[in-house]
Amino acid sequence: MTDYASLFTGKTGAPQAPATHLTPPKYRLLLVDDELGIVKALTRVFRQENYEVITAGSGKEALEKLAQGPVHLVISDFMMPGMNGAQFLHEVKLRSPETIRIMLTGHANTDAVMGAINEGAVYKFILKPWNDDDLRVTVALALEQFDLIARNKVLKTENAQKTKEISALSKLAATHRSRLGIMLHKKNLLSSAQLQELTLLQERRKEPLIALLLEKDWVNERHIRELLKKDMLIEEVQLPEFRVDR
Repeated sequence: MTDYASLFTGKTGAPQAPATHLTPPKYRLLLVDDELGIVKALTRVFRQENYEVITAGSGKEALEKLAQGPVHLVISDFMMPGMNGAQFLHEVKLRSPETIRIMLTGHANTDAVMGAINEGAVYKFILKPWNDDDLRVTVALALEQFDLIARNKVLKTENAQKTKEISALSKLAATHRSRLGIMLHKKNLLSSAQLQELTLLQERRKEPLIALLLEKDWVNERHIRELLKKDMLIEEVQLPEFRVDR
């Protein structure tokens, strides 16, 4: 919810609770290898971590697991029958581009491995045999990257919404010069003397009435929100183009 006071006066209201959508999730890892011993060894690496680990013995099975729920990170062997690791991770990129993709391989210089890296299907490749501590650190850093990308998307969405709201409120200030004050007066939220003072201030200072209203703190911001939303056709979450009624 946007703070109107901060938009027009530079003053922030009471601190709001942290956004719950930024709470770190319990990460879900998908481990893929056609050798059961490798899958068990990988699972042991993350036994002490706060991860939900799921496994698959082939690329086909792994794609079925991927379709069952979100996966934050996948580690896949390269050499697998049917669908190799490069093909599998390329398919993961198409189906779930946010998922971090790591490849295990014994031969880092193969054309297929380098091709997967060059086309962005692989975040990183790890040579066999791996070091358990190095693998844990690599996965932890990769998940930090996942969080960073997710947060950036949230911020972009919030900034786009705030820009839209600022634009709509600026348009309101220019086209509904006195309407907001008159409607607040009709609802007994402003006295005649207060409305007259606001009008004089607006003429003298050439500032939007809503800014002066918030500066004076004569009307609770909640009442202003309700008025803008219900009576002046401005949606609080997603503001459409509204009619101009002078």
